[in-house]
Amino acid sequence: MPDADLAIMQRLDRLHLEFPFAGSRMLRGLLAADGCKIGRRHVKTLMRRMGIEALYRRPRTTKPEPGHKIYPYLLRGMEITRPNQVWAMDITYSAPRPRFGEARMTGMQKRKEDWKKMTCSLL
Repeated sequence: MPDADLAIMQRLDRLHLEFPFAGSRMLRGLLAADGCKIGRRHVKTLMRRMGIEALYRRPRTTKPEPGHKIYPYLLRGMEITRPNQVWAMDITYSAPRPRFGEARMTGMQKRKEDWKKMTCSLL
């Protein structure tokens, strides 16, 4: 490991102790204020090597809310031996995209209206 990286890692360690909530972007800015010009991705790589990360409140996506019913897994221990014995379903939402023909027609209508306005103003 280069000596320059070791010096930067020592600075990062000191800055992380002073600002434990600082991520790679903020630490890059603090290093730049000290006169060390390196990129955010290099800071992130060094942080990963050192095993440090910013401390912040993370989302609680997998913790159940008190009072919610926990449904049992009905297939546990069941041996599936034939087709159509077990069915599964998943609901996935995908936002509708405008279709190519519709967007093109809308653009053509707009051009037609602009053409009418332009020709009417010339008369």
